[in-house]
Amino acid sequence: MIPNPGIYPGTPFDEYLSWEAANNSILRVIATKSPAHAKWRMDHPEEPTDAMKFGSALHTRVLEPDTFAARYIVVPKCDRRTKEGKATYAEFEEQAENRIILSAIDNGCIQNIAAEIEKHEVVKFVRGGASEVCIVWTDERTGVLCKGRLDYIHPQRGGMVDIKSTKDASPDDFSRSIWNYGYHQQFAFYADGWKALTGTELWCVIVACEKEPPFALAVYELHENIMHAGKVTWERALAVYAKCQETGEWPGYYAGPQILNLPKWALEKAGCGPHNLRMD
Repeated sequence: MIPNPGIYPGTPFDEYLSWEAANNSILRVIATKSPAHAKWRMDHPEEPTDAMKFGSALHTRVLEPDTFAARYIVVPKCDRRTKEGKATYAEFEEQAENRIILSAIDNGCIQNIAAEIEKHEVVKFVRGGASEVCIVWTDERTGVLCKGRLDYIHPQRGGMVDIKSTKDASPDDFSRSIWNYGYHQQFAFYADGWKALTGTELWCVIVACEKEPPFALAVYELHENIMHAGKVTWERALAVYAKCQETGEWPGYYAGPQILNLPKWALEKAGCGPHNLRMD
């Protein structure tokens, strides 16, 4: 069943997935690929990638530490080619039951990141609030029912906190990650959904955590330009989604001929950038 517009903390992820409503992932596909790609994704949900599984485990360890041991189990060191190793692994499988299996490498990385967050002042933003909060709202412009799943809401601070693992948490590199992975759209979509339900603004914080030693982290509050860019992106994608839902047609790329250019950086490398003077 699809719930009425509202805020639903503690909703199981599988239940959230069953709600038929526009979400950020589908709008992201429309924004970067085409409606046809989005329809395929809706009809053929993809299996979680290793990166997604890692992110989910990290979220649990940081935002719901008391539940981590009940939800995850680490593979023991054993040589499964030997009799002893096979016995050890068979015992491990019995103990695992319904828990999600983590490699020792991933678990070590997660524990190190969590330890860095625990001793950082950002820890105050991920305690005393609610994790994995689901929201459902109706977009006023299109009438489309939308949904989102927010990492962490801190009601006293009036903010949303999201944990992101990354190779490089430096400002220059992570600003590119925000664009490449569509974090600007994600945060603007969630913030606008929250405002539609509560009438209040939601400031957004990303905790960018590096996955390699020394497991450094950086805390970023998103500039209004980022939020505006995300808002423009998701609103455009949702308008396309609404039209596709209405007509039942989910087109692919533009059918007519298009003029294609090289990216700006490639033009500059080829000597055709704005700072290159023509001699003729």
